[in-house]
Amino acid sequence: MKSTLKTTKAILVAAFSAAVLSSCGAGFDLQVAEEQVKKNEQAIEENVKRAEETLQKVDIALAEVDAVVNDGELEDIVNSVDKQAQAANIFNVKSKVENISDIIDNDLVPLINRLGASGGDLNELIKQIEAELATLDPSIPEEAEAIEKLTKLLSKINDVKAILSGSIEQISEKLEFVDELLDKLVVKIQSLTASLPSWLQLGLNVALDVVKNQVSVKIKEALAKLITGLVDDSGLGDILLPEIVEAP
Repeated sequence: MKSTLKTTKAILVAAFSAAVLSSCGAGFDLQVAEEQVKKNEQAIEENVKRAEETLQKVDIALAEVDAVVNDGELEDIVNSVDKQAQAANIFNVKSKVENISDIIDNDLVPLINRLGASGGDLNELIKQIEAELATLDPSIPEEAEAIEKLTKLLSKINDVKAILSGSIEQISEKLEFVDELLDKLVVKIQSLTASLPSWLQLGLNVALDVVKNQVSVKIKEALAKLITGLVDDSGLGDILLPEIVEAP
């Protein structure tokens, strides 16, 4: 009889302990949280890799514009006596600039949004875990075990956030280089094309303004907010950038 009671008690304790660990509170499931952290970690790794590949595409597109401007091609276009060919060539330069803009809008912006979403998920998990920890009593063995598990998960989340923050800073540094090169190109392009008819200048200048605003304002400010949000565990939904929506 005593053996049966002892066995029953052991089963109940084990069951209670498992319940505490898998569902530490009324609305918290440790296993689900661990899976969510792993999912976000994988998503961050993939999206950072894709962002780096996208920045390489931006570099290539930017180099094409730089070659036109600094290898004398744009100057030859401006000095061309064939006005029809001149217009066609200016539109070709404009197209190269717009290609940079398209890569940013279609490829880079969605990736930054996904990184922001991952950061937001991690911040929300931290709040949930901290709230759960506040309800547990370390003097109760089963709850002390749950506290240990949750603390380890909290440490894992902070490690993943540190990786995300470091990756965002690297992306920001690369964009700083893009921004500086764009500044130089804009000044030189506007100087070289100053003698062209205003209708030819306008389209090219608009394209330059768009890509400059994307890099200098929209992308860089969003990345800065993302880094700040990761540090102070704030919500990151407000940094999301508008994406291009393809017409059906």
